[in-house]
Amino acid sequence: MATTGSVQIGILSPATPDRPHFKSLENILPPGVSIVHEGLGLLGESYRNLAGKEDAIIDGARGLVKKNKVAGLMLTGGFVTLLPMRLVYRSSLRSRRLSPL
Repeated sequence: MATTGSVQIGILSPATPDRPHFKSLENILPPGVSIVHEGLGLLGESYRNLAGKEDAIIDGARGLVKKNKVAGLMLTGGFVTLLPMRLVYRSSLRSRRLSPL
C-alpha cells in the first residue's frame, strides 16, 4: 500500500537525542519520512541506571506521542535489552486507564 504525504516516526532513547549514531539514521530515510527524536536523560554510567524507571519511560513515550503526530514509536537502547517485558506489562496496564500510549 503506497502512502502519500509525509510520515513521522518517533524515537525515544534513554540518553539524549544528540548521540552521533542517530544522525546516520537520518541519512538513510526515504523521502517523505522524518524522525522526531527525544531523549529522557535517564542513562548514567550504565544501563542499570534504568532499573525502576519504567514509569518515567512510559510517561516519556506518552508525551512524545501526544506532542507529535507519529506513525510509530521506537524505544532504543537499554529499554529494549533490559526492560522489555516489564515495559510491555506496565504500559498495557496503564493504557487501560490512560491514553494515548
